[in-house]
Amino acid sequence: MIITIATLISKPEKQEDLASMLAQLAAASRNDPGCISYAFHVDIEEPTTFRSIEMWESEDQMNAHMQTPHIGAAIAAAPDMLAADIQIDSYPVSG
Repeated sequence: MIITIATLISKPEKQEDLASMLAQLAAASRNDPGCISYAFHVDIEEPTTFRSIEMWESEDQMNAHMQTPHIGAAIAAAPDMLAADIQIDSYPVSG
């Protein structure tokens, strides 16, 4: 299993647009093979900061998810909404 945490910081005027896009992305991603859990959360102290917490059965399935049309569309749309680069950290889980 692998856990991925992504941090996205929206431009203040694009916060609602990013939240809407991320909700659609999460709904589509939950149907991807190997997805155990996929959710976005808003930081309660920094409302322009969003985090995804994803759990995948394997790294291969997570990588396949990164090639899906819904991820491609999000990657294409995100730069206009973001105030900073996306930070992505992945952690393998064993045992």
